Amino acid sequence: MKSIKSKIQISMLSVVLVGFVLIGVITALLNASGIDDTMTKTLGPATQMAADAVEWRMNNYWTALQEAAASDIFRESEPTAPELVPVRDEIASRNGFLYTGKIDADGFSSTGYNYAGEDYFQQCKATGEPYISDIMNDGQQLIFLLEVPIMIDGQFEGVVYGGIDADFLSDIVVNLSMGSDGVAYILDKKGNVIGHRERSLVEEGSNMIETARTDSGVADVAAVNQRMIQGETGFGSYNFYGDNKLVGYAPIGGNQEWSIAIETSQREFKSTLDRSIMLTLLVVILVVIAPSR
Repeated sequence: MKSIKSKIQISMLSVVLVGFVLIGVITALLNASGIDDTMTKTLGPATQMAADAVEWRMNNYWTALQEAAASDIFRESEPTAPELVPVRDEIASRNGFLYTGKIDADGFSSTGYNYAGEDYFQQCKATGEPYISDIMNDGQQLIFLLEVPIMIDGQFEGVVYGGIDADFLSDIVVNLSMGSDGVAYILDKKGNVIGHRERSLVEEGSNMIETARTDSGVADVAAVNQRMIQGETGFGSYNFYGDNKLVGYAPIGGNQEWSIAIETSQREFKSTLDRSIMLTLLVVILVVIAPSR
């Protein structure tokens, strides 16, 4: 009888054990799928809202310069004219520029220097459209120089320019990270990092697209960055030095041709899944041990 009872117990234990294992596997899979789905649905809207916020900020700068370029005083005054100084200072103070000024059609500027050979001036002159420089050092800090052409009867007559502190992008993205291991970053049209919580990456001009030419370990990151600078909106994943990342990205509309991404760590967000698996294993062990008591 004892032998039959033992066989029945073993048989029941096997059924229970298999049941718990199946429940654990199913729970783990559902949790993994649910976390990925939640992260995808969260990253998309969050990234788009961040892109819209940066676009709104930049549009304010562009609008101020466009209004100045259409005003009589900027159209008629020489770049170094005394009457232009208080107007320039007021525009800068009211709109958050470090400084503003005028460059005439020959490249002569309010600073007293000639910038005719600079790429940002040449681009604005050639296209007759607003243009923003690459991130650059003006001798004191990292800035972007925004330029709006002064057009009179269809002719290029110079530009109104405004310098803005490049750090404002890093100030924005530092508050967008999801989790302690997550980051947000902004790329310019060349793939250079221009906004990141690690400001050294901005200062160094970090560019994963260029880095991937000699380091295959960042090829997946470069592929996502390539889609970003092409103006795509999407969701992707990559392994970055041992940590699997999920990333949502969206273009920043307007004249600047930038893109923003919010990156999260799968390892961090799936820690709840790991705990679920460990709990399932613990229950199975307890079930196995219980009959021997």
